[in-house]
Amino acid sequence: MTRPRVVVYWHNGRTLGHTAGCAAVMRALRAESSDVELIALTGAYHGLDLLPPDAHVERLPPFRSYDTPTGSRIEPSTSDEADAFVERRSSAAREFLDRYKPDVLLVDHLPWGWRGELTPSIEATRSTRKVLMWRGVLFDSDMTRHDYLAGGRGEWIATHYDAIVVHNDPRLFRLETEYDLPTTLAAKLTYNGYLPAPYLGGRVAARRLLNLPGHARVVLLTMGGGQGAGDIWCAALAAIRPLQFDMVRCVLGPYLEPNVRERIKWEAATVPGCVLVDYEPAMMPWLAAADVVVTAAGAGALGEVLAARANAVAIPRQLREAEQSIHSAILAERGWIRRVGLADVTAESLREQIRLALRQPVDMPEEMMLGGAAATARKVLEMVAHDR
Repeated sequence: MTRPRVVVYWHNGRTLGHTAGCAAVMRALRAESSDVELIALTGAYHGLDLLPPDAHVERLPPFRSYDTPTGSRIEPSTSDEADAFVERRSSAAREFLDRYKPDVLLVDHLPWGWRGELTPSIEATRSTRKVLMWRGVLFDSDMTRHDYLAGGRGEWIATHYDAIVVHNDPRLFRLETEYDLPTTLAAKLTYNGYLPAPYLGGRVAARRLLNLPGHARVVLLTMGGGQGAGDIWCAALAAIRPLQFDMVRCVLGPYLEPNVRERIKWEAATVPGCVLVDYEPAMMPWLAAADVVVTAAGAGALGEVLAARANAVAIPRQLREAEQSIHSAILAERGWIRRVGLADVTAESLREQIRLALRQPVDMPEEMMLGGAAATARKVLEMVAHDR
């Protein structure tokens, strides 16, 4: 008998969150079983070193995507027009899944894939179990109902997916309530908790691991993948400049534009103790070790903040979607993070919140639902064992 095959699909790596989240599930699958064969089906082109070393990557033609206040634009890696480019990716996915015939296909966030590119594959591969992975907040209510439920979309998801795993704590946000999901769809939901496991070392152990003096004042700045964050970076560095931190660690993100990186490098030269890195694969110790963290408010980033019990100031910087704003507002109302809205980001507003965070660190709850990657891995392996 062949080894069980699990394919994990995510559309692209414009933000690092999709890649990091899918990689966390794949690492959990490997930790739970050395027998399963792991394959990533993706157009992502950064962060793939987060995957298990023995995972195979089946690459879809990549693209770059940029948010604008009125929508987004893409830059395909080929000379195709947008529709032809989507068809090229869709055909590649269909050919691979037809040939490979995985036991389980995990799909991140988009039930139909990017611009519907997975629809033919999902409808055709009837013997493959399908699991949809959703973050805790999809979009605002109107957009979610339009994009996921209207016109028979909800029934399509319920028909074609065996399970939907949700990576958040349902005590904070329940999808079936907030979006009035149909019963057939709500019945497929399982809440597995935020993806990361709790970081158990604490601040002292994290600083020892990173060779940081116990008395040092440390601030960590990160904007996820980094694309489109230049103005936020400059405001954050200006906010921190007069606060006299011993170390200012800036994780710029692999998708930061080169010209913006040069601008940030120039700003950072005036900030004492400032260190720039493009990418930090071991983020959890830095989150736990820092006196204060300034971060983007993506679902993955907020999950890591909670798992590390970090003293964070979050910025919901997504232009077109309300998810980051909704999620960070829920956590801020509970006093688990501090928050500065995108329209309010200035050096002065960030400096005020950083000073507040230093004086009064956030009061993180003792218990919250974490370890979602491991829970999802166990569910997938139970499916495989049952079918075999």
